[in-house]
Amino acid sequence: MKWFSIQREVKYTQSGNKYRVFSMYDIHTGNIFFKLEIDYNKEEVYRLDCLFEYEEIKEDLKLFCLTLEQDEPYYYDKSEFQSVIDEVNLSDILDYIISAIDEDWAPKSYWSIKSKEEDIFIGKLQWVIYSYLVHKGLLIVEDRYFGYNKSRTEKYTDRYSYYNPLEKDLYKPIMDRMVDEKYLTSWDQQEIAKSKTIYVYTYYKLGPVYWRGINLERILDEV
Repeated sequence: MKWFSIQREVKYTQSGNKYRVFSMYDIHTGNIFFKLEIDYNKEEVYRLDCLFEYEEIKEDLKLFCLTLEQDEPYYYDKSEFQSVIDEVNLSDILDYIISAIDEDWAPKSYWSIKSKEEDIFIGKLQWVIYSYLVHKGLLIVEDRYFGYNKSRTEKYTDRYSYYNPLEKDLYKPIMDRMVDEKYLTSWDQQEIAKSKTIYVYTYYKLGPVYWRGINLERILDEV
């Protein structure tokens, strides 16, 4: 399976001009190994950074990014997700996360957490939220390669795959709810790349709701 993913964004300069941002990162570690910032018309490069080991192919990575659709390529109304964000069962999602930790069903390319005390990188948690929503039938994503790749026999993606365009509008708001309601805790961590560029990554842990339940079970077992 693919070991990296690409985050694509449209941002604005202080003067109000739009520009594009492409960030390629390792889905196992969350480390960004290539970043491109370019004007909206893909003509003037504002920033081109990569880790040392990718220096020789950075122009190829740039060209690859520029072949991707970027504008606002995913046509959906964000309000369509609001009822799911507001009403999805957080306790059920927590149980699903625990099952991914305890059992062996989650693909190793997306999930490597084997301890309930372990830090969970934001990208891994976004994947497990996606997986839960698809598994419960709350999200249906059509396979973009269906009909083009002979190995693809299913029209819709399953819980073992991933669809990253909804990270900011669907998965992250659900994760924010889980933090607000103490199902998860989160913090930001700065890391410095070999190029001296500072990146900020978000990590999560199981929150007080989970540990309170565990402690209550222990007390009841002793009664």
